[in-house]
Formats: sequence, structure tokens, C-alpha cells
Amino acid sequence: MTSEQLEQSSPQLEARVATLEAELAHMKQLLLPQFSHF
Repeated sequence: MTSEQLEQSSPQLEARVATLEAELAHMKQLLLPQFSHF
């Protein structure tokens, strides 16, 4: 993969990463209360 291809795909990658991070934060908020007794 060339740097030009990476630059073209980076906006999509960044959007995907942002979505994944949001989902991770949401899952942490859901799961942390269940594990707080440990």
C-alpha cells in the first residue's frame, strides 16, 4: 500500500476508529457496574 492510498483511506479509517471507541466506551459503561463488586 502506498502512502497515497493510505491518505485516501484515512478518513474512513478514522471514522471507523471513532465509532469503535464510542462503542468501547459505551460497553465499559454497561459492564463496569457489573464488575464493581470485584
